[in-house]
Amino acid sequence: MPPKTVTCVLCGKTVLKAHTYAWDGGQRACREHPMAQAHAEHEKEADKARRVQEVAASQAALDAKMRKAFRPDFTERMEQGIRDAAEFRERMYTHCWTCSQEGITLREYFAQCLITHKRLQLRGEWNFLTLPHDMAELMGHPRVLACIPYDEQKDRTIYRAITNRSIKDILHLLRFVNMCVECIDKHGVRDRFEALMPKPTWEQLEAIMPAVMAIDPLLEAMAEKKEQEN
Repeated sequence: MPPKTVTCVLCGKTVLKAHTYAWDGGQRACREHPMAQAHAEHEKEADKARRVQEVAASQAALDAKMRKAFRPDFTERMEQGIRDAAEFRERMYTHCWTCSQEGITLREYFAQCLITHKRLQLRGEWNFLTLPHDMAELMGHPRVLACIPYDEQKDRTIYRAITNRSIKDILHLLRFVNMCVECIDKHGVRDRFEALMPKPTWEQLEAIMPAVMAIDPLLEAMAEKKEQEN
């Protein structure tokens, strides 16, 4: 069977249908016409927009059907449960499990130390002899939290001190306790905390110096912003 031909609506030539674009009213136009190309592109975008709208409408209809299928009170309870789970997870890593006091993680603490160190330099108050005290004062003596390894056999006093029942129920799976430094000392597990602290050698310190120098402009900008806020 010979290939099908049509008449171009723009130039009137008889051409192969495969070499044309669709035109209004079921007509065809040669592909080489800029007008035909623009028309085809417009139709393509319009078709794409229609498909997006159809998918959105279908999803909206499905959501409405699902909401109707569930009782309002069940949906509300489910949404509240999701919010409670998110709040519980956030509180797990922002509060001490044994005294319930809010604190910051070790990572946040070390980041604040770098910025505070730079703030002292900008103020012209950097003093090697009083540096630890000056940094603690400027930082506001934050309560530092650390995830300490938990021993189910040895740490019964820590288990009893944990205030959240939900955490107690999953402690045997977590195998760690998020505690502030004050409670770490209180429960006699300072050695586990010290084991978490980095102890770099001189060679390792020299190796990371280029990286520290690279972020110095960023630290300075953050320190200046902190000074302005205060």
